[in-house]
Amino acid sequence: MSFQRMSFNLRDSMFFIGYIVFVIMLLIGAAMFVEDYTTSVFGYQSLPTRKANEWVIYMVALAPQVGGIGFLYAFIDGGRKNRRYATLAFGLMSVDVLTDVIYKSSMFSGGSLTSLLVAIPESIIVYSLFSELFLVVGMGFVISMTPRIFGMVRKTFGNIAVNVFDDAENEIRPMSQPDRGRPER
Repeated sequence: MSFQRMSFNLRDSMFFIGYIVFVIMLLIGAAMFVEDYTTSVFGYQSLPTRKANEWVIYMVALAPQVGGIGFLYAFIDGGRKNRRYATLAFGLMSVDVLTDVIYKSSMFSGGSLTSLLVAIPESIIVYSLFSELFLVVGMGFVISMTPRIFGMVRKTFGNIAVNVFDDAENEIRPMSQPDRGRPER
């Protein structure tokens, strides 16, 4: 089921609350994305290999995150019919987790087994779930819900404006129009 169809099923009152929750989810995902990206950069830099160009480190660190997000979005929004997207997303997220774990556990610079055992679930739960998954789900729902939210806001403020102008017109009319019950002088 696509994000559009899932969000359409929400009632108006729940729709607005849901929209706020998904905006917050998107913001959390974006913030966690930055930390996840940074640990991936440091993790890839930690590999005991030479790089011919320094800039490639930043692209290699970004590729699994962007690819994982793209394929996860395609999988979820496509009604989960194409399982290859899920497989690709999972594979790329695994690469992302690996570079995070390398950095967090100091794997190549004397890190302990304890730090490795803590870094693995931290990277999977905190950074894959709260970064990639929150970003994908938050983005998917915000994109699909925004037109309806704008319509609801426009309708609400339009009704308020109409009521205000109607009230103002009713207050002004008696002053500007002669009272038909009294004869004019």
